[in-house]
Amino acid sequence: FGAYVARAVWMMPRCASSQAFLEQYDFMMSDVRPEFFGWSLIDIAYSFCLMLVQALVTNVYFQLSVCIILILAYTILECQMLPSIYKHVNNVSIALKLALVSFLVF
Repeated sequence: FGAYVARAVWMMPRCASSQAFLEQYDFMMSDVRPEFFGWSLIDIAYSFCLMLVQALVTNVYFQLSVCIILILAYTILECQMLPSIYKHVNNVSIALKLALVSFLVF
């Protein structure tokens, strides 16, 4: 799936005017602003990194530390870019990620 999305992001600038292309990759672009058409690739990378940390690291404290750092980095990136079309979606996403960090810390 990652390769499928990466190919779509790579082809997006050339094929964005094609209606068939937009219908095929609607799942990636329907909820993000046009200038952040590659946000789904960033989201997949974030999810993959969290999964990789959980699978490879055996020390629980190190897992928590790395997960908190990854979540904070992704949240800061999301705060700077605000990729969603809807302002409330951005606010809720950021608030939930910060709640997750506070839950992991305490």
